[in-house]
Amino acid sequence: MTARREKNGTYTSQFWYEDIYGKRRHKCKRGFATEEEADAFEEAFLRKARGSMEMKLADFVDVYLEDVKADLRECTLRTRLYIINDKIIPELGCKRMKDIETVDIIQWQNKMLSHRRPNGSPYSETYLRTINSALGAIFSHAAAYYDLSPNPMAKAPGLGSKKTREMKFWTKDQYLRFSEELDVEGVLFYAFEVLYWLGLRVGELLALVPEDINFKSSKLHVGHSFQRFNGRDVMLALM
Repeated sequence: MTARREKNGTYTSQFWYEDIYGKRRHKCKRGFATEEEADAFEEAFLRKARGSMEMKLADFVDVYLEDVKADLRECTLRTRLYIINDKIIPELGCKRMKDIETVDIIQWQNKMLSHRRPNGSPYSETYLRTINSALGAIFSHAAAYYDLSPNPMAKAPGLGSKKTREMKFWTKDQYLRFSEELDVEGVLFYAFEVLYWLGLRVGELLALVPEDINFKSSKLHVGHSFQRFNGRDVMLALM
């Protein structure tokens, strides 16, 4: 290990390494309280840089996201980040990639099945499928590009379903009866008018700004969606 003690009593980790593309690179990180912490940082960093399946799942996630982020829409990337940080890393993040077995996947799936929201309801079938697919994508990427073998997801059962709940729509007469109860001078009246007649999603409605409305051509430009991730309000561009 290459850790050295500085005059202020802290330790610095400084070393050269070869990345997965064969390029020689330099890394330096300062401020470690102990030599052991500096050495542990170097070991973890080198495993990640080499794409070694000795690394923990939480570390491989960084590698995976760096590889795929250019191919994902911002909305998809943020959703996947939330699932990874909230559903996957807390349960499997400390395990080394090569040590994760199918039984670990099944135990994780069972925890997702037994989870209850604050209102007591379980995750929907479609959401279970989404989070299972997020984990599957991580291991498929590791197997395809970093020689993970075997892929623990390969023999794991599926989770959730693509089938969504039946969506119910108001008829024109039903909507008109509803709108008659609204204050025509209030903002809610116009919000529901846009939602019903133009078919916008709620997030798309909330993202509208005055510049999106062209009164001369009678056109409405829908280019963004307003969403909330981890308690933060985010404006996402639509492709």
